[in-house]
Amino acid sequence: MMPGFWKRSSLRRKRIITVAVFLLLWQVATGVGLLTHLSQQDANSINQEIDQERAAASVENIFGHNLILCLATFVPIGGPIFGFFSSYSSGVVIVAQSMSPQAQGLPPWLLLLLYFLIPIYWLENISMSVGLAESVWLIRRT
Repeated sequence: MMPGFWKRSSLRRKRIITVAVFLLLWQVATGVGLLTHLSQQDANSINQEIDQERAAASVENIFGHNLILCLATFVPIGGPIFGFFSSYSSGVVIVAQSMSPQAQGLPPWLLLLLYFLIPIYWLENISMSVGLAESVWLIRRT
C-alpha cells in the first residue's frame, strides 16, 4: 500500500522525491565504500592510477567519462546496480587517498566531508541520482 501523501502527490513531486531518495542512497553507498579496508599496497596502486588519470586529464576526457557513467545509470535494472557500484568505488578511492602521504593522516570520512564543499561533487551526484531515479521510473512504466 502506498502512503497517502504519495497517492496525493503530483507526478513532478514524486519524481523530485525519488531523486532525493536516490541522492541519499548514493551517499550511503559512498559511505559503505569508506568502510572498506585497504592494504597500503592496494592504496598505493589506486593512487598511482589516479595520478596517471590526472596527468592525462582534460575537460573533454572528464566530461566524456562523467557522461558515460551518468548515461549508464539510466539503463533499467542494470543502471542502479552499476551506479551504486560506482558510488561504492568512489568511497574506496577516498580511502586510498586518505592513506596517501599528501592526506597527512586525515580520516576518510573527513575527506568525504571536504568533497561536500566542492560544487562539482553535488552536480555529479545529483546528475547520477536523476539517472538512477529515471531508471526506476522507466522500469515502472514498462
